[in-house]
Amino acid sequence: AILLLHGYSGSIAPDLVEYGPFLRRVAGVLGLDFRGHGESDDGPSTFGVLEVEDIAGALAWMGDRGITRVALVGTSMGGISAIAAVAVLGDGSLAAADAAADAPRARIDPPRPRIVAVVADSVAPELEIPIANRLSGPFRRFTAARLFDGAASLLGADPRATEPSRVVGLVDPVPLLLIHGEDDQTVPIADGRRLAALARPATEHWSIPGAGHSEAHAVAGQDYERRVADFLRMALTAARREDAERDGD
Repeated sequence: AILLLHGYSGSIAPDLVEYGPFLRRVAGVLGLDFRGHGESDDGPSTFGVLEVEDIAGALAWMGDRGITRVALVGTSMGGISAIAAVAVLGDGSLAAADAAADAPRARIDPPRPRIVAVVADSVAPELEIPIANRLSGPFRRFTAARLFDGAASLLGADPRATEPSRVVGLVDPVPLLLIHGEDDQTVPIADGRRLAALARPATEHWSIPGAGHSEAHAVAGQDYERRVADFLRMALTAARREDAERDGD
């Protein structure tokens, strides 16, 4: 299956309309409204810290329904959260520890699906970048940093601890496709290239001329759909083959 993750201050509904039709030709698609967005309950936006819990809940829901392999596809904050989820939760490939021999009998929860691929579109290496570029006046980056300092104090955790530049290297060996518009004014292409340079060598980075923030699909159209679909199919097929080989052993 594919878990589709939306950007800040929106909901999953527009993304399901835009991306769902071509993603459904690859696998089943589940859309998620992050906390504080769409039809979910109120909650603070933390650009990954708490959103990882939302992703974990969605993965558990899919595991309950027998889904064993999942790809994460996210734009902007959704892409940030997808990268953080792999770093924080792991890809799910490690076996759980054995239960204690004298533990009481209990229901055994189904395993969480393995994360087998990540597509992250319009992702900033540091969280302060998109906030600063939405502000006006001087000292925008300084102001954005102070906003995150305040958020960290209120949350008891700093959202910047899991920002992409810090954790993108932990996504490996999960295949990662980074997509960036060359006309992005919210997260400039230079920052997109810098994030790609921080990732593992196997990471793919695709820059799209003429595309602004989260506009790559609208600009590239069928090329976008073909490249993303091929990337996901290859990752899902490789994971299915690995599972079959392991089960055969």
